[in-house]
Amino acid sequence: MASERAPKGARSFFRARWLDSFRGPNHTSRHPWRKEFDVIHLPVLVVLLNVLLLFATGLVVASARSRHGVKAPATTGHPDFERAFRVQMNTLEHTVVFLPTLWLAAQWGNPTWAGILGLVWIVARAWYVPAYLRSAEARHHPFMLSMIAWLLLLALAIWGVVRLFLLQPW
Repeated sequence: MASERAPKGARSFFRARWLDSFRGPNHTSRHPWRKEFDVIHLPVLVVLLNVLLLFATGLVVASARSRHGVKAPATTGHPDFERAFRVQMNTLEHTVVFLPTLWLAAQWGNPTWAGILGLVWIVARAWYVPAYLRSAEARHHPFMLSMIAWLLLLALAIWGVVRLFLLQPW
């Protein structure tokens, strides 16, 4: 009976395949056939932090609405509310170009550098929130840091995609 069982290595191989079926076809941490592992943990963390940042800016706007008596759907009112609303909208607008750039850079450029630049962008945007809430003039430095991080991320994505097309055997 014990001789009919699959060898230990085969059991762990099939267990890995079974686990991978739940993780999706592109999950790379346990693929036995892949020699090159794509480490995308850092960009994944950046996306999660970006979602939390967007949620936090929504809470800031909700708090400003109740504090200053601005009823929805109004987007104007007290200057403090308007700054909070602009913080949320600016962060949302920048997220729209940041996330695709992050994933292009992570997939075709370098996932580690994409993740590091993404973390710089997140830190700059998190700094941007209280700076802009204090005064509109205080937002300059965090905005510039986030733009530099995004431009470097864009350069990494462009480099990766150009390299993909140059190395692609047609």
